[in-house]
Amino acid sequence: MRKFIGRSLLSVLLGGWLLVCACSPARENAPLTLAGEGRLIVEMAGFRNSQGMARVWLFASAEGFPDEEKGALASAQGEIRDGRCEVTFPQLPFGAYAVSVLHDEDGDNRMAANLFGMPREGFGLSNGLGTRRLGPPDFAEARFLFMMDGLRVPVRVEYLDRRRDEQRRRRQSP
Repeated sequence: MRKFIGRSLLSVLLGGWLLVCACSPARENAPLTLAGEGRLIVEMAGFRNSQGMARVWLFASAEGFPDEEKGALASAQGEIRDGRCEVTFPQLPFGAYAVSVLHDEDGDNRMAANLFGMPREGFGLSNGLGTRRLGPPDFAEARFLFMMDGLRVPVRVEYLDRRRDEQRRRRQSP
């Protein structure tokens, strides 16, 4: 009986320890590195016009995410055609990353904002994060695992002032 109680107690303690380890938050700032490298292709859609450029920042950690270029591991820009754009990051080491996209309509390489700090230009994030969320985006939510050459990451560009644009078009149409 004593042996049974000792084993049961040991099992409960070991199980509790494993549960605590599994539920503890991962270190968000530690970049994940894997062996190998490849091409990462970012496919963007939803641009409201072809003015300016699509600017893409690739982050390996939360530092600077989503809009500080100095915190990005790499950056690229592409020309917008028919509401779409595609950029490629060649020879990128496999690992965990997050992508941030800006439709830089005015060409100043930063997000234009109104008096209240709300974005006036389009933006998009990996993992489908966008205007439906409240508050600033979180790196951990936008993070994805890059483990295959030629991986395509879709990003939908969204605009907070889209409703205003639609109302303006309705007023101008006969």
